[in-house]
Amino acid sequence: MRRHASGPRIALWLLASCIAGQGWAADAWRAEYEIHEGARRHALVVVRDDARVEYRGSDAMPPRIWRRLDDGIERTEVFSGRGAVVVASPGDLRALDELPDWDTLAGIVPPSLRASLRGAGSAQRFGEDATRLAGRDAAGRRVTLEWLDAVGLPADYRVADYRLRLRSLERVAATGAFTAIADLRTYDRADLGDMPLDPFARDYLDRFGKHRHAY
Repeated sequence: MRRHASGPRIALWLLASCIAGQGWAADAWRAEYEIHEGARRHALVVVRDDARVEYRGSDAMPPRIWRRLDDGIERTEVFSGRGAVVVASPGDLRALDELPDWDTLAGIVPPSLRASLRGAGSAQRFGEDATRLAGRDAAGRRVTLEWLDAVGLPADYRVADYRLRLRSLERVAATGAFTAIADLRTYDRADLGDMPLDPFARDYLDRFGKHRHAY
């Protein structure tokens, strides 16, 4: 006679199947955007899982990876061509006034702005349901937004002469989705000022020593 699995074993099997099927533990979203700022155009790639967000652009900024920790957000700037990364702790970012809001990092559009817009219909984008929103920002500028509800990212965002438009969206394995940093030398952001003879530290401070936007 064929034996049936016991209740606890069935529950464990179902849980494992759900996790494997949904990719909850090991998947990330990868979204590629085209950004229009007046006549200027450039690309932005956003990779995100539950604890990390990476922005990779085609401008002068290096790839940046933010990691959510118990005491705040850690930022890693990647300089693959120099074989180095610069890691700023939550405390470093607070001291530099560069500590970002996690929900804004993860979703690009600030939640407070999304909450201020009114519904303007719905759409399908890249196989996902999108809510259309419209209104004005705090400066009185006209804003339109298509928000991917299940993904938590914008499909299209316009304000004044700025437009962020999604070009591709995919669910990928988190392993390998983020820029590799394991073989790069790690610099602590707080220590760079004490390394005047290190060429990389000197170049970094010449370029990024002044305060800048968090993302």
